[in-house]
Amino acid sequence: DCSGYLAHKRCEGRGRLQKESLMQSSSPVVPIWKNGAMNLVRDATMNPSLEKESLLNPGFVILTSLFLVASFAVTAFFHLQPYLVALGIDPAWIGFIISADSVAGFVIQPLCAPYFHQGNYRRWMAVGIIIMAAALISYSFVTGVLALVIIRLVQGAGFVTFLAAMMAGIVVSIPQSKSGQGLSILSLVRLVPYALVPPVVTCLIDNALPFPTVLLGFALLVSLSLVLLLRLPRHHSRVSVESEPSSGKKAQTE
Repeated sequence: DCSGYLAHKRCEGRGRLQKESLMQSSSPVVPIWKNGAMNLVRDATMNPSLEKESLLNPGFVILTSLFLVASFAVTAFFHLQPYLVALGIDPAWIGFIISADSVAGFVIQPLCAPYFHQGNYRRWMAVGIIIMAAALISYSFVTGVLALVIIRLVQGAGFVTFLAAMMAGIVVSIPQSKSGQGLSILSLVRLVPYALVPPVVTCLIDNALPFPTVLLGFALLVSLSLVLLLRLPRHHSRVSVESEPSSGKKAQTE
């Protein structure tokens, strides 16, 4: 009797295992990318702040404003060519003088951008702002070809340093769910100076204001942006949001 009872239990066990294996084989295989999407949905559900995070947070607004000010200074140089002609610069040099700031950008940005991060980008933004302001002031004191080329190179280096450092900071100011919207706003901000500054500078020059004096005004504007940089918060939105789930996981493991 005991042997029969044991044989019956073995048959039940085998049948149960066969049934479970059939169910597992018939269930669809979930691709890895779907698992990733499910994890994102789960994280958003567990952390409602990811959905409620505002794009117009202090970090994004201040960095965008600084970018706007720096772009104002760059677009003032639409009138550089007439100024160089008025100085009597050899036409063979005018094109190179105008493009020298971009040449500096091509060289410096790939070298410095990998070293900018959340811990040092404020400092390097300040360095870029100071260099740009100094270059803008220097136009009032030089008229030679070599000096103008050097100033243009220095100005381009300052702007690229500022821009690369700003990008290192703004990536943590844009919520992940609104990255496209944030980049679109930056693109629009970049276009605003191109629409406003050239006609304003033309009006100032037509009213007998020398071009170097106009650049002094932009140098003052760029210098004042350092005050805005000091208002930049130390902790940005994405950092604070992402730190919450990680700390929760750590507490669970402990």
